[in-house]
Amino acid sequence: MTKCCPPGHIFSGNPKVECVPAPSNATQLHVLQRNATGEFQGLPQCDEPEDVTTMPLNSFDSNRFIEVPACLEIVYDQETEKSTVTVVSCRSNKDRQMKTINASLSQLAHIRKCCPQETIFDERTKTCVSWTNESQSVVTFLPNGLADVDFVIISSEGPPTCKGPIVDYKIDPDDIFLRNDTFSVIVPAFKNDVIVKEELLINEDDTCLEMIPDTVSNRRLIARICRPPEFCDKNACIRKCCAEDEFFYAKGCNKFAIPEEPKEFYQAFASAVNQTESSAFNTSNDYGVLIGKPCRYDMFPVHPSEEKWFATSEGHILIEGYPLYRHNQYCMDIFYNNSMTPFDQDFHLFMCFNNPVIQENRRITFRVNTALEIVSCTFLLITLLVYVCLPSLQNLHGKTLMCHVGSLFLAFTCLAILTWVVPGSPFDNEEKETARITCKALAYTMLFCFLSSFSWLNVMCFDIWWTFGILRGSTITKARGHRKKFLLYCSYAWGLSLLVSILAIVADSTDILPDYLQPDIGNRNCWFTQDSSSYGELTFFIGPVTVQLIVNMVFFILTSVHCNKVKAEIRRMTTDPADPRSKRFHSDRIKFMMNIKLFIVMGISWTCEVISFLLKKYLEDVSWHQTLFYASDVFNLLQGLLIFILFVLKNRVYQALRKRLGFDNNKKPSPTCNAKMALQDPHRVRKSASTSTLTTTFVISSAP
Repeated sequence: MTKCCPPGHIFSGNPKVECVPAPSNATQLHVLQRNATGEFQGLPQCDEPEDVTTMPLNSFDSNRFIEVPACLEIVYDQETEKSTVTVVSCRSNKDRQMKTINASLSQLAHIRKCCPQETIFDERTKTCVSWTNESQSVVTFLPNGLADVDFVIISSEGPPTCKGPIVDYKIDPDDIFLRNDTFSVIVPAFKNDVIVKEELLINEDDTCLEMIPDTVSNRRLIARICRPPEFCDKNACIRKCCAEDEFFYAKGCNKFAIPEEPKEFYQAFASAVNQTESSAFNTSNDYGVLIGKPCRYDMFPVHPSEEKWFATSEGHILIEGYPLYRHNQYCMDIFYNNSMTPFDQDFHLFMCFNNPVIQENRRITFRVNTALEIVSCTFLLITLLVYVCLPSLQNLHGKTLMCHVGSLFLAFTCLAILTWVVPGSPFDNEEKETARITCKALAYTMLFCFLSSFSWLNVMCFDIWWTFGILRGSTITKARGHRKKFLLYCSYAWGLSLLVSILAIVADSTDILPDYLQPDIGNRNCWFTQDSSSYGELTFFIGPVTVQLIVNMVFFILTSVHCNKVKAEIRRMTTDPADPRSKRFHSDRIKFMMNIKLFIVMGISWTCEVISFLLKKYLEDVSWHQTLFYASDVFNLLQGLLIFILFVLKNRVYQALRKRLGFDNNKKPSPTCNAKMALQDPHRVRKSASTSTLTTTFVISSAP
């Protein structure tokens, strides 16, 4: 049997349509015969089109027979993208029971072609290039061991996916043998600095074969073979960050088009090695190429022209001032950084943060931060529930505090969740995309909630300033205007936060802003990109928060000045502590002091965060800032506990909760009881009365 369809075509599965052009990812079929009269014979002509029958080749056994003529062809399933080698023949007569004598199927073997059809492999750049000579194929250079048999070769396309390094060997066609339906290849190997021959069994999963530009003249092929990871222990290897058909962007590895002609990685690598003074790596010899970023945590880029470095003969990297980086501690690639002006596409080294001390410190920090976030969320939730349960606390100031605490609770909840969602984890494509979408959703929600919490803090600072400004206003009129004022506060706090969040989402999803203003959320981490050339976080988060912190400081200064004036005026006009103006001033002053404490809790810690952000962004050497500002990070993560202490852990709230729950024991004793107490201890009655008066005075003076 020969091939049914012309080269580059496959069987459609429909006898009326017959042969169709082969999809780019379909398996190719080659039939080598001793007595073949042509490359293909066409589909068998049956009496009726419906008599055409197909049978997968791997289902055929010696107990079956087929009507001749018959042919072999690939049938491709569009849904599963699976190729099946199929026998195409006519349906035989049902009452015919004889078998063909002295006939057998051709031997079958699988190979992998390194490059797509009409392309060959350029060993200099390690890329596939165009090839116009359609009469030549890598299969035609495999006669050794095939001259005396009919053979069917099934070839797939593309380089193999290797767990270890992939090594390129130039070989002669005579170095490929067929042994028991399995190909083996003889390749050069170095043992004790001497080149020897090594025979390797190959299959389509770990080896691909391809022609090179001088194959026709010099009869040389390229064999790209996956070697075990241990190969790099005794042989030269390097590690490339991305696959050979992918580009390395700031967002990671992908196949996106780039605005300029792409640079060749292997040429750039050879040029970078040749420019160093001490590199012992020989780029002209065969060496293995490991694929993928090996870092468990993050990695930092190193530009070869800015650092003193060299590659050892084994392919390890040594940078001045750093320890030796082995194959599992670095990778290298052309870095296409489209956020730079002009467009940057240079060879870079990427070194892992693989210091054991740093790794352990990161693990401890991660665990501590997660625990603090959970503690903060717990106390924020308790604070919110206490204010919900006590109507006496739900005045205008209490409602704004509830909104602030609620926003902060949701923000810390998202922060605690997203630390476990990292895009780019070693999942399959579907899980990776799901993690990326989840990461973006959490980041957008956290952005809105943090902006809301700062906006509500801004509202409270404004409200206390406005309250002192209209201290002599009517209490009844003020009470009637509370609902309207609260709605205005909601419109500002949530409206501004929603507007900034929407702008960030639109900018992240479109190209309306320049690259240096893009948020780039959810690609490398679940927050804004941390590149030094990006201003997305400064534009959509740090900037608005800084403005609100400055405005809060102005409100506090103005309120403090006005508070002192009102205090002096009240002292000058009246000395009666029961005067309504004095009571109201005392109540507003308590709220003012609570707001100052709340601003200290949030303001100082977030001011340190802003300073830390600016130092990291605009100073080159900021390795010390993480230790210096970690205290502010801990202070930030404990905001829920501090707010609980300020607003809930008070005697007035405790007594109100007891009364709400029916455990109020502060009932006045009966007259009979007082008489008995007086007979037993006269001083106790006076002490009890004094305490009662003091408690009443405290409650009145502390009432909002």
